[in-house]
Amino acid sequence: YLTDFEPIQCLGRGGFGVVFEAKNKVDDCNYAIKRIRLDGWYLQ
Repeated sequence: YLTDFEPIQCLGRGGFGVVFEAKNKVDDCNYAIKRIRLDGWYLQ
């Protein structure tokens, strides 16, 4: 996800993961991206 997005700030944390605000490097729009941990790996 870091190749397409630049993280801006952490929006929140919970039992399932972390939500970040990130700017898309292609269209220059901001998105919320949820990062969750599954058995030692992170999915975005």
